Amino acid sequence: MEAADFEEVLRALPEGYSEAIYEGRRYGVSLRRSVDGRSSSLFARELAGTDVVSFNLYRLDRAMYLSNHVRCLRKMSETLSWAFD
Repeated sequence: MEAADFEEVLRALPEGYSEAIYEGRRYGVSLRRSVDGRSSSLFARELAGTDVVSFNLYRLDRAMYLSNHVRCLRKMSETLSWAFD
């Protein structure tokens, strides 16, 4: 997933708590955005299991810095596709 696609999907997700289904498993998803829009934080936990996806995104002047605490970027990209499954 390209950075622009990642940002577009992230913008489409609702802020606060929501639930999503990914690969047949239900997740609780929390998304927070800073007031100035320069950072976002996502935390998702499988409700009937142990899977966790978490990241912080920081928008710098000319780049994006993605801090991944639990999974690789590929997994986060898959996670964001929940909104459209």
